[in-house]
Amino acid sequence: MRHQQGVETMFQKERLAARVLIPLSVIAAGSLIFSACNIGCFFLPCDREIDVTARVTDSSGAPLQGVKVDVQGYKGETDGNGCVKLNGVTTADQIWLKAERPGYAIYDEGKPWAIYEIEVTLERAGSAHHSNAKWHSGSSRLNQTQCVSSGGPD
Repeated sequence: MRHQQGVETMFQKERLAARVLIPLSVIAAGSLIFSACNIGCFFLPCDREIDVTARVTDSSGAPLQGVKVDVQGYKGETDGNGCVKLNGVTTADQIWLKAERPGYAIYDEGKPWAIYEIEVTLERAGSAHHSNAKWHSGSSRLNQTQCVSSGGPD
């Protein structure tokens, strides 16, 4: 009888511990998943802020001023050096860039998320060639002093 009471008491303690620990575990896991910490981003995409620098030229390599550049809704216009720098671009898993200027074929392409400096070449409208770009992962390929124009969210 005494052994049976001891077993029942042990089961009661285990049930009580389970009733307390399981909800706490669920709350802790939910906090990690929905917080801004990296483990949460494993389960749900987390937006990250980056600065995007682009230089736009024509097919001869001459800089193009006044090109409208849009990255994820952050818009800017190239300066006299053909440069635009968009600060604080927020994106989760892909970066999409669109560059357009009247008289030239539009460039519109996306890449997986990374920090890029982008060299865009716009071809004249009606040209046999398509506008294209070189996406350089990392930074400091473009001279930062050349690209001082800034844009922001629209």
